[in-house]
Amino acid sequence: MIVTVDAEGQYYIDVGGDPETPITAEVVGERVGKILAANPDKMLLVRGDKNVNYDKVVHLMVLLQQAGAPSVGLVT
Repeated sequence: MIVTVDAEGQYYIDVGGDPETPITAEVVGERVGKILAANPDKMLLVRGDKNVNYDKVVHLMVLLQQAGAPSVGLVT
């Protein structure tokens, strides 16, 4: 599962919806929480646009950990 934050700070997720439509941080947390509850071993990756503010990437990682992600990898 890959969660993306673009240059404008908008979030996208490739599971449970349209990966081309931005979603709110709240929706990211809800979807990731549900997916991890059903499949706790699911790998979770964050992809950040090279022009995104680093704070947005950190915020996303914290959000994912609050949703139950034991670890979060970065797509390089």
